[in-house]
Amino acid sequence: MRHRMARIPLLFALGLAGAGAHAACSKDAAPSIPDGKAASEAEMGAAQAAVKGYIANANAYLACVQTALDSAATPKAEKAALNKQYNATVDEMQAVAGKWKTAITAFKSK
Repeated sequence: MRHRMARIPLLFALGLAGAGAHAACSKDAAPSIPDGKAASEAEMGAAQAAVKGYIANANAYLACVQTALDSAATPKAEKAALNKQYNATVDEMQAVAGKWKTAITAFKSK
């Protein structure tokens, strides 16, 4: 009986590991971008650092998701969901970059 109980946590852990290679992939939320016309230099500097950090984290997330997509062990249905997540992240990154460009242009034109 003791051996059987010892196997349960191991089997549970193995089941979770197989549940999705992308489970270890994590992404930060998109940063808040201030209004460039009203923001101070300090606010814009903090926003720039937040955007750079977000982009770096999002690129790492995309690499992680790509690894799961490339894995033969990832089920086809999971690959479809991962592909949607990948594309949504790219769209979000482009939106953040566009908002940052608008904000910095407005800030510089003050």
